[in-house]
Amino acid sequence: MADGETSFRALHFDVAGRRRAAAVWLPPGLDPRRRWPLIVGLHGYGERGDDFEHGAHGLGKAICEHPERFPAVVVLPQCPRDLVWVKVDEPWAQGLDGAEAHLDRALEVALAELPVDPQRAVLTGLSMGGFATFVWGAARAERFRGFLPICGGGDPARAARFGARPTWVFHGADDDVVPVGKSRAMIGALEAAGARVRYTELPGVGHASWDLAYADPAVAEFLLDPDAAFGGAAR
Repeated sequence: MADGETSFRALHFDVAGRRRAAAVWLPPGLDPRRRWPLIVGLHGYGERGDDFEHGAHGLGKAICEHPERFPAVVVLPQCPRDLVWVKVDEPWAQGLDGAEAHLDRALEVALAELPVDPQRAVLTGLSMGGFATFVWGAARAERFRGFLPICGGGDPARAARFGARPTWVFHGADDDVVPVGKSRAMIGALEAAGARVRYTELPGVGHASWDLAYADPAVAEFLLDPDAAFGGAAR
């Protein structure tokens, strides 16, 4: 896809009087009369602010490189620079408030204003966004059909909230920013809770495991239809 032909645009919304925006991918040839799958992608700590470059990192980069893999509406909110997506026990998050209200509002506006099927929403995120996929995702599990957290972590005590919704977790084995034990702990808790879960640990890979994860065509297939990727709907 040549420069200028990408189908990204801005989705604007207000949160407690604060003007925010999310980058939105609309696939070429989108028929607004159809209801499309919705993918919500959450960025990492370094992408906070008001100038999100949707094609520079993570899911947005994968879409720009292989747009044909994503016949879906993709929403990429940006976290304010003075907040984090969720409060976690990592040193870089101490003293900062969570931005759950921004995520709630972005999802609410996306469902109201975009041609999406609310029963086909999937949540993914990397690093800080991986934590949010586990933490905010557990709190809003009923709104999503599947989850794909990358190099994140969460509260094992909340694992049961994911229920039978497919969850595919990625982490680099040599991650020196978010210890791989964070994902391993969540995998253990999810399996103990009887969840439908898959774990891909990437040997020799550090923190930036999202490049390999999102470049995998099977990941795109999962984000479009996690039940089918896991062999069909739960019974």
